[in-house]
Amino acid sequence: MVSVLEETPRVPTLYVCATPIGNLSDVTHRLLDTLRLVDVVAAEDTRVTQKLLQRFGMSKRMVSVRQHNEKSGAATICGYLASGLSVAYVSDAGTPALCDPGQDLVGLVRDAGYAVVPIPGPSAVSTFLSVAGMPVDKWIFGGFFPRRVADAQPFFHAAQTLQLPVVFFESPMRIHESMSAILPVFPAYKVAFGRELTKCFETIWSGSPNDVLAKLGEYPKKGEWVFAVMPLPNETRPDLQSVVKKLHSAGLDKKQMLEVGKTCFGFSRNDLYQLIKDIE
Repeated sequence: MVSVLEETPRVPTLYVCATPIGNLSDVTHRLLDTLRLVDVVAAEDTRVTQKLLQRFGMSKRMVSVRQHNEKSGAATICGYLASGLSVAYVSDAGTPALCDPGQDLVGLVRDAGYAVVPIPGPSAVSTFLSVAGMPVDKWIFGGFFPRRVADAQPFFHAAQTLQLPVVFFESPMRIHESMSAILPVFPAYKVAFGRELTKCFETIWSGSPNDVLAKLGEYPKKGEWVFAVMPLPNETRPDLQSVVKKLHSAGLDKKQMLEVGKTCFGFSRNDLYQLIKDIE
């Protein structure tokens, strides 16, 4: 069978290529066709991509384009394109630009007037959500969970208001700490987790907020996580006094309690202040 790429004239093009997130069997025919077609492969980490190329019997001119050199890397790639060459860009796993390098590169190459073509493939978010056991026809993605839970408040507020699950990536070193910070202050109905997706030790599970921390403690601090939190229906939102009690027990000061109570739960600032003003 002749592929679409083989029928297409080889014009200078940047192909943004999704690669397997763990299981190499998830590689697509179109990705392999693209990698064979292009003159240059730009990679987040050339050592990681070299293993992929070798696995499928390819040898290519390679250039490193990672988070800290995207702008200079874009200039290099535009130089290749100006010479009539085509380039594939890959991150270490999954789809470039989605919590991976690639956003600046794509914008700069397109602004320079060159064609940018997506080569779709595996994505940790869509892989996880397909088995999360939640309503996921609509959802909110927050990327990597921020260092401070306060920085995640806009996502939680939107999730509560719109009644949609909110999804984050998290590292194995911080997943327990992050959930310990989230659960006391966010009115969650259900939480789902994915770990080491498509790999040998893939783990996917969900449960009530009360079960989460004990369950997380069973896992070693290895393997990247993706998790989703489904908010309680608005009609079952906790009352003001119980929320303030939880926030105080979680160690938040008065200023933080005001902000979280207003942003995540939608309570009025005045009502919150009247309840917490005398807390020592």
